[in-house]
Amino acid sequence: MRERLSALARRPWDGWSRFWFAEIDGTAFGLVRILFSAAAILTLLEFAPLLREQYTDEGVFHALDAMRWSWGNAMAVFLRPALGSLGAVVVIYTALLFALGFLLVGRFTRLAAAAVFALQLWFQLRNPTYLNGGDEVLRLTAFYLFLGHLVVPPEGRAFSLDRARALARRGLDEATAAPPRMPAWPVRMIQLQVCIIYFLAGFWKLLGDSWWNGDAIYVAIGNASITRFGPLGGAWSWPLYWVAGLFVAWWEFLFPLLVLTRWGRRFSIAHGIALHLGILLTMNIGFFSLVMLATYPVFVDPAWARRTVLRRFGGLGRAALHWFGPRPRVAPGRA
Repeated sequence: MRERLSALARRPWDGWSRFWFAEIDGTAFGLVRILFSAAAILTLLEFAPLLREQYTDEGVFHALDAMRWSWGNAMAVFLRPALGSLGAVVVIYTALLFALGFLLVGRFTRLAAAAVFALQLWFQLRNPTYLNGGDEVLRLTAFYLFLGHLVVPPEGRAFSLDRARALARRGLDEATAAPPRMPAWPVRMIQLQVCIIYFLAGFWKLLGDSWWNGDAIYVAIGNASITRFGPLGGAWSWPLYWVAGLFVAWWEFLFPLLVLTRWGRRFSIAHGIALHLGILLTMNIGFFSLVMLATYPVFVDPAWARRTVLRRFGGLGRAALHWFGPRPRVAPGRA
């Protein structure tokens, strides 16, 4: 009896430990790394023309103002006024682009992830007034990628040159090797981040009036300053936008519950892809939709994702390994 009670008492802790610390397939984490890097590069290229205006002392926010705005004197070195010149900002910008490129292909991944997080943080602190929701999600995801790659060995970094080179040294490749393995907690942190984002977005939508009376989407889609093709629809379209607005608000609010089941995850992923692609194609509001879509692999079956990627892009991985993989050692006297 005592042993049974003890086992029942341990069950919640064992479930908690498995949820956070069990070893899982690292395919999803590798796909997030690739999609995140691509979305971050596009976001970075978008604000390249605004570097002087937003991130130098010649623009709207002086480095001394940034230091006063940020976390006190502890950030003085990180935001020193000498970095307020355009040349210094261009160097930091270029370094971030290179770091994202290395993170994208998975070469020197641990160092690249650390550099991406640190340099993105610099841009956030240098001008905290020039931010949007996509920037915040990018920085949070960069933080989780940085933490995750501290504990993921090269062979656990899915679809990366680091993993390909490690496997090649053992005479294996991605198609013949076992799936990459990693601790669960980095993936869980991204899953929780997405669930919280959608839940709070739906919660605040449902608290307001504009999503209940149909005005939210109708007004936004009729705003010529943010739509890509001018105002869309007229009075006849209001019922459609009313139904769509309520559907989106409830989907966001219920997202954490929907992803607990297989069919709920499939529905949420399909709906989220359609929603964010629709926003991206019709609204000129940055790359927030791409950033959110970059996190979706954590809700996909990793075995299916791995098979699909290897079937469609296996040749690309072999070509990359041919050019950037380890070179065979030549025995002495046979050069």
